[in-house]
Amino acid sequence: PFHLFARPRGHPPHAARHRRSNPLRRAPPRADPADEPGGGGRTRVHGGSGSWLPIADACVGHNQFAAALECHLKPSCFDALPAYPFALLAHGREVHLVNGQEGRVKAVPGEALVKKLASYRDARFNFQPGMEVVKTSSCFTRPGSVQLVHISAAQVDADYEAVRRMEREGRVYEIEPIPEEGPDGAAEGKGGAGDDAEDAEEKAAAEAARRRRAAQEAEALRLGDADEEMLA
Repeated sequence: PFHLFARPRGHPPHAARHRRSNPLRRAPPRADPADEPGGGGRTRVHGGSGSWLPIADACVGHNQFAAALECHLKPSCFDALPAYPFALLAHGREVHLVNGQEGRVKAVPGEALVKKLASYRDARFNFQPGMEVVKTSSCFTRPGSVQLVHISAAQVDADYEAVRRMEREGRVYEIEPIPEEGPDGAAEGKGGAGDDAEDAEEKAAAEAARRRRAAQEAEALRLGDADEEMLA
């Protein structure tokens, strides 16, 4: 789920607006309006495990998460924040990585490569050698992210394109296929099996990947339902 937070200036800390939406539900977002003092809005601010926080701090001097805490705990600090960031202190982008292969991670060469970028600030790689990965189909199956910050917008854009180029060339994750197991539990090879056998293996691999994706999305929905029960 994604959460947006805002408090009209001049309203007490408990007057908050909470908006959440779950892209997997394909339903309108739920809002808890509390535009008037005394409204019972519920507020949580997060997203992407907070990987964007260093970018916000570097570019505008503060971040949404800290502002939410100050709104409730230090209202005077919240009211001192500018209504709009009048000037950027730096430029930044977060690159949400996309994986186009199914299989098992053999190595993560991108971990060292992105650190050489001029605008590199931080990175998160969700898969390590030995782990199975699926093709990216949602934010829940993305293999990681790279945070870029630099005084030059052109440098940030160039490094963003460099990361995308690494993805296309297979230099972020080195992935090897997972051998299919035969009836006796041994891995089967494709040599001499014929076109029909190869087609069957490809279909089996595709079905296994589909089931893994379905399981990941079901788990994401379960966690979203648990969040709603806690807030109810």
